[in-house]
This record gives sequence, structure tokens and C-alpha cells, in this order.
Amino acid sequence: MSFANNLSALLSMRGLTQEEVAKAAGVTPGAVTGWRNGSRPRRTALEKLCVAYGLTEDDLLSDSIGLASKAKLNVISTNHISVPLIEGINPRLETRRASRFITVPESAVKGRPNAYAITIKDDGMSQKIPVGSHIVIDPDEPVPPNGSIVAFKITDLQSVDVLWTSADNILVRKWYVGVSHVMLSPRSYRNKIEDIVMRLEDAASSIELLGTVVWFQSAGSPN
Repeated sequence: MSFANNLSALLSMRGLTQEEVAKAAGVTPGAVTGWRNGSRPRRTALEKLCVAYGLTEDDLLSDSIGLASKAKLNVISTNHISVPLIEGINPRLETRRASRFITVPESAVKGRPNAYAITIKDDGMSQKIPVGSHIVIDPDEPVPPNGSIVAFKITDLQSVDVLWTSADNILVRKWYVGVSHVMLSPRSYRNKIEDIVMRLEDAASSIELLGTVVWFQSAGSPN
């Protein structure tokens, strides 16, 4: 029952309803009821929950270090913190002059002093991150882990053969690095979006990597 207990802890700590969790996971509210009664989610639903609420799989699956256990030990902070909401054209400059902010869980940006938020317009990760969401980016992670979601700009359109976009747009994709190539993979409801694949030596001149996406949430009114 580890998942059921951790799910109940998530609902309690975040003040969520089963309907909200179902929407985040892409399932029916009845499926969430089944989870709370002991059934296990499919891999895709589990991944969506982790992204939606900034969790690891252990937070939801582990008996010893999951959310339920952490709640008992009171090691999860329920405090919130404000991060700057910017356009992303010049993040370093914009964050210093920011006049708009959004509130996110403190745990999402703990140890990430330069994190900032943008409103995402790209639908490359629409199966996980709806267009119009606020995403929080950590610009300080030097090498994103394989499978993490990153935000980036195309700086050389021809080199990656992405002629349908603009270098001014911030894109989001899953990041994978192999021996000789980088792949930026979509999870989009728009089937025409393809993987962006480039040689490692071309990556620095082809894209501007803004950072790892560490949190996202529906866009409300900024502070």
C-alpha cells in the first residue's frame, strides 16, 4: 500500500482533490479512487504525477522514504517562496529587474537560488506540460540528467533543421546525451513534432540551453 499512502499524503500536503490529481495524471477520478484502494498507476500516469508536482518516483512508491514517511518525520516544508516571472529573452538581466513573481513550494527551488519562471508557449511537452503553464527553470545545473526536461532556444535553425520555429521561442523537451549525440525529445499531442538530434560538438553552437525544468503549475495571476 506504499503508493496509496504516499498518494494520500500528497493530497493532504498540497490540499489537492482527487479530480485535480486525475487531471494531472491524465486519468479518470475513478482511477485515483482505485489507487487509494491499493491499485498501482501505469508508468505514464506515474511520470505525469512526478512532473506535475515536482516529485521523484520514490516520493510516490517508497515505503521508507516516500511522502507518507516524510510527512511523519516533518521533513517536507509546506512553506512557499516567490520566484521571478520573466519573458526569458535575457534571463540574467530580467531576473534582477523582475516586477512579477509567482509562488511555488519552497521544496521545488531549495538549493536553486537563481531559479526563475516563464510562461511556456511551446507545445513540445504538451502531454506533460500544457501550453500556458508557468515553468520554473534552474539555470545552474551544468549537465542535466538524462530524461529530465530542459528549456532551450534554437540559435542555429538550419543546423537542427527546425524551420517551423523561431530562435526567440523557448522550447521544452526531454534531454538525452549519448556517446556522440544529443537528443531533445518531445512528448506532444502534436504528432508532427520530431526529435531534435545533433552531434555533441555542434550542440553549443546550435542551441542555448537555459536550464532544467524543476517545477510547473497552471498559470494563475502573478504576484
